[in-house]
Amino acid sequence: MSSGSCVFRKSRTSARKAWCSGLKFKFMRRPRGPDCVGTGAITAPGKRPKALRARPSAIQYICADWCRAWGSRHGHCHNESPIEPGFERAGAPPNMTAPQITKSTDEHITTLALNAPEKLNALSLEMRDALIEALQTSFMDDACEAVVITGAGGVFSSGGDIRAPRPEAQAVARTVRLKIGRLQELVRLVCHSPKPVVAAVDGKAYGAGLSLVLACDAVVAAEGAQFCAAFGKVGFIPDAGLLYTLPRRIGGARAQHLMLSARAVDTPEALSMGLVDVVAPRAALLATATTEARRLAHIAPLAFSAIKSLGTGGCNTLEEAFAAEQRLQPLLALSHDYGEARAAFAERRKPSYRGH
Repeated sequence: MSSGSCVFRKSRTSARKAWCSGLKFKFMRRPRGPDCVGTGAITAPGKRPKALRARPSAIQYICADWCRAWGSRHGHCHNESPIEPGFERAGAPPNMTAPQITKSTDEHITTLALNAPEKLNALSLEMRDALIEALQTSFMDDACEAVVITGAGGVFSSGGDIRAPRPEAQAVARTVRLKIGRLQELVRLVCHSPKPVVAAVDGKAYGAGLSLVLACDAVVAAEGAQFCAAFGKVGFIPDAGLLYTLPRRIGGARAQHLMLSARAVDTPEALSMGLVDVVAPRAALLATATTEARRLAHIAPLAFSAIKSLGTGGCNTLEEAFAAEQRLQPLLALSHDYGEARAAFAERRKPSYRGH
């Protein structure tokens, strides 16, 4: 088989895996030296990292033929893990004693915890890169059905690491663009993920931490959690997609007020305005988030990907929604998952989806 072909196995995650193979190149860090040493870049064996690619449309990863065409254009599918074998702690290079991200698994649900409680889990560059790599690995893992993101030490994240040394004046613009770019890669990865991602929020979710929360498919909050778009207090505008995700969650006027006032919102108010989907006792936060992730993972993979893609900007008007229905519904009607759902309903059993 030529290297330009994309092999699709008949499994629940085949369509997701094909998309993730391209995504693995999209979200890696660019090399900083001729030998890519110390950059954390991820490449196929014997190859240099490729340029960032555009994300395929919903139809491309719904229709297998279109996926094959996309695979032929962008290279064959790779199955190697973005993190070297033997690393059991996501984002932990050999010279670090404390990993930036800790990883655990509970019956096909992967939990990734931001692990810098001494800094209130501030999203430093190292933290962002470690989380990107851990998410990529989880999305490529057939055994992983959904991901839960949480924070260690009783706090989700205080946002950007403002205690980091300020660069020299001539390097400020370049440094800020680099940091924002890393955050945008992270949020984009979560927003376009092929698997459900649930935020389990304990304590504060401030600034960029709130942006990460709202990129997830569901938000589970502990009693006593707080949410704040605190960017204005440090002289910034909201970033990491919050200008887009917050209004879509709670409405434009209410989002504008929260961003201008930079006030903290507690869990009851967050639930009432739609910022939070589920509230749980603090002791049951992870268990509740895992249950929610498992519920989302039971949706047919093709339908999940299509709904998520259209929900993140694919349908902004009624006519766009009608057009999407006309495009995608016939393709989904030809899928194995649709036939399996009908058969399972008739036989009164749970469906076994394959993702194609």
